[in-house]
Amino acid sequence: MSARPALYAPYNDVTFIVEDVGMEGMYNQIMDRLFGEKLRIRQVLGVGGKQQVIARFRLREKAGKLSNEFYMVDGDFDELLARSIPKHRRFHRLSRYDIESYLIEEFAIYTLAEENNPRLRIPEYKKLIRFHAWYGEVVDAVCRLVACAVIMQLLAPTESDTAPSIERFVTGKKVLPEPDLIEAHITKMRSLQSQITDGEFEKRLSRMLNKMGRSRTKRLRWISGKKIFLPLLIRVLKNGTRRDIDANSLCFRLAKHCQFHTLSDMRDQVLASGALPA
Repeated sequence: MSARPALYAPYNDVTFIVEDVGMEGMYNQIMDRLFGEKLRIRQVLGVGGKQQVIARFRLREKAGKLSNEFYMVDGDFDELLARSIPKHRRFHRLSRYDIESYLIEEFAIYTLAEENNPRLRIPEYKKLIRFHAWYGEVVDAVCRLVACAVIMQLLAPTESDTAPSIERFVTGKKVLPEPDLIEAHITKMRSLQSQITDGEFEKRLSRMLNKMGRSRTKRLRWISGKKIFLPLLIRVLKNGTRRDIDANSLCFRLAKHCQFHTLSDMRDQVLASGALPA
């Protein structure tokens, strides 16, 4: 460990600036899994939101103080809403809705299930949880809900995205939202706005679904890990392990086991930017 600073001098003491306050433990775990011996993190600093990250970046850039700092924000609906961000080698926007969505990895979930209740082993939890089937069904179930949230944001822009939490649409011990409850919500949202007709609203909904992508793989990037996948995963784990799961530690525990292959673009950008002067 003592030799690492000399071996990776360009990458030493990096400070990551992120949106989330109070989630530094999760981010540190993610960075450790991503970079291992290649990076020494000085700190992860949560500043409270995307606009706060951008504002700090602008100030530090203007002052010429970006050395050993790297800025990261969630993807949110930015591309669907044509929102711009700073273009700089030390600034990265995630390609998915939020950082939590990268925690939904099959092996990490099975490992966490075994930790939560060792009465079954990973192969047995694999058969019980059926990750890929559940994952795909979630994407299919919430696409219209997500598209509706984007349309409402276009009709009445706010500083933050309006994607609702999934919990209001799930009943009993089910691990998927109720289609009727989602459609009732969409109907309510349609009635709350007066800018376009009901027919036009439905047309825009259809066009937005196409813009989000026609495949599950393309559409999942718009689905929040924090608001949708993780609340449903807690239900999956409770049902599968027959034990409660601590929601507060869930992200950190998942991060310990994730491979984060889908974050390779961010990892490569960090390492490339770290070898260059600010």
